[in-house]
Amino acid sequence: MMSQVNKYRPVDSFVFVPFLRLEEEYPEETQIYEIESEIDDAHRVGRPVKDLIQKRQQIIDSWVSRVENELSTECNSERKKELERELNRARQYENEIITDD
Repeated sequence: MMSQVNKYRPVDSFVFVPFLRLEEEYPEETQIYEIESEIDDAHRVGRPVKDLIQKRQQIIDSWVSRVENELSTECNSERKKELERELNRARQYENEIITDD
């Protein structure tokens, strides 16, 4: 009889699998994540974050404005639904409050 060879990796060797996002990430979101990371870093070392918070707010405001403008002129119903989802997403960021202390 032949002995059976284990063709699988041992349990202790896990492979990292990146997180899969089911939703599209908008370019503004990437910018917001980067600024929020800078804000966290600044908080850790005691640097002022007021300018970063203002920059984050400007990105959110321009994002909301852009999507509202696109939505007001869009005729395609599918595209309108996509824009409404994007607007809701932008407004979620708009409602988040980051303090400068």
